[in-house]
Amino acid sequence: MSRKATLTLVHPTIPHYLAGVTVEVKEITPEFAKELLDRLQTDKRRNRNFRRSNAEAIQRVMEADLFKFNGESVVIDRDGFPIQGQHRLWACWKSNKPFWTVFVNGVDPDAKVTLDTCAKRKNSDVLTYSNEVRATVLASAINWLWRYRSGASLSNQGSVNAQEMLALLNENPGLRASVEATQPLAGITHHSVAAWCHYEFGLVDATARDSFFESLIDGAGLSKGSPVLALRNRLYSMKRSDLFVRNAHVVVLFIHAWNAMRQGKRVKSLGSGHKLSGAIPVIF
Repeated sequence: MSRKATLTLVHPTIPHYLAGVTVEVKEITPEFAKELLDRLQTDKRRNRNFRRSNAEAIQRVMEADLFKFNGESVVIDRDGFPIQGQHRLWACWKSNKPFWTVFVNGVDPDAKVTLDTCAKRKNSDVLTYSNEVRATVLASAINWLWRYRSGASLSNQGSVNAQEMLALLNENPGLRASVEATQPLAGITHHSVAAWCHYEFGLVDATARDSFFESLIDGAGLSKGSPVLALRNRLYSMKRSDLFVRNAHVVVLFIHAWNAMRQGKRVKSLGSGHKLSGAIPVIF
């Protein structure tokens, strides 16, 4: 049995289209979530296409007990079909975790075309609310951290959700310093990739990391055959070409140069040598 707190709105001239509409703050149980989802199976046109990656992201948040009540609603039309909240309902059912939400029942079925039409909040917006510096770069760097740690492929365009992002930043506060340390590379390559690599390489060997990035930034003391010189030349070459370069390609270049330096290898040039549809290369 779900628990609820009913909100009663009194107005002398309620519009006709609100007749029969109820608004509650309600606890959705996994059993009730499944019941609502089963209704959609009889007429999938009642809601937008199901996006499994979105639902799985919410599932991870619920399983980690990070899901927060934020006033966002689950909306049921007057025919009993959920027209808003299917991904949260699926995550509730799969995680076997109840959640509290604003529950709106009895809405005109045609109102579904007006839902989710505004701009979505980005992770960088969430970091800006928290007064983080260079929020866009930091959000992208955290996303690369998440992708590497979760074993996502280079071609995976999925992203960490806001709650997971904040938890990762709390666990890895050094990412902030890495964003600042790699600021000189912002005009040369993807700043977020450089920042994530700076942080990740530092977890392996902080001294070697510092030397790697200092040489990459100023170019001093680099001899022919140096992997750092090869990376620097490649980054500047791509910058001069003015062609679009995917983040994933730059990730591979950074990791290959780092691994080559760690292994004492000499290289003439640096190519990706790695399928951009495969896993992110392992950092040595």
